[in-house]
Amino acid sequence: GVPRDKRKITVHHLLTHMAGLRDEFGNDEDPMERDELMRLILESPLKRPIGQRYMYTNAGYSMLGAIIEKVSGMGYEAYLRDRFFDPLGMDDTGYVLPRFDKSRLAVGYAGNGRRWGTLLDYPWADDGPYWNLRCNGGILSTLDDMYAWHRALETDAVLTQESRDLMFTPHVSEGPNIDTFYGYGWVSATTVQGTKLITHNGGNGFFFADMYRYIDEGVCFILFTNCGDTMGSTLDLRHMARGLRTELPD
Repeated sequence: GVPRDKRKITVHHLLTHMAGLRDEFGNDEDPMERDELMRLILESPLKRPIGQRYMYTNAGYSMLGAIIEKVSGMGYEAYLRDRFFDPLGMDDTGYVLPRFDKSRLAVGYAGNGRRWGTLLDYPWADDGPYWNLRCNGGILSTLDDMYAWHRALETDAVLTQESRDLMFTPHVSEGPNIDTFYGYGWVSATTVQGTKLITHNGGNGFFFADMYRYIDEGVCFILFTNCGDTMGSTLDLRHMARGLRTELPD
């Protein structure tokens, strides 16, 4: 049922934000179910020709989540827990399956100090966020669990070397006059020392998370903040890391 103008979209295009799709189809809290969002994505005109140029799209990653569900026969979060989180002991990572104690959740704030609340204070479906947010964001986690994920990406614990190589390949430039490249869900760059950096961030204006993996130095920075609209202007981890030596002790 895919319309003719979108039949050449591949999983590779979706992973690298090269599918030409719109970024969003509503707010995170809108009660959008999977099949409704897929219909809107397929009916919507393309923003750019397929494969022509990088253009970040949350909707494209939601479509990837829908593909996972159709192929695996499992819900998206259940698939993540079965294949990744449970084997790695990431017990505090997910949407609703960890059954979070709400008293442990960070409260988000706007830059003026206005309380926004926690993600679970906002409307979600019984099995997690609605589909404008599902598969492209909204997963709750801890610093310890994110560090476990970093360590797993250094080994064959849950992904083969071939898969990891594909993830971290600089498939496409993020734009003209920008020295960063997009792989599969990760950005790659070269540091001022000429070493390899793998990174990604995300936020909603009230929360912000950032992860910088200095591959050659063996260093990983993970930051969470609950005042997300000030994070990008107050901290640049690439500047923080300028003092890193080429080789660091364990």
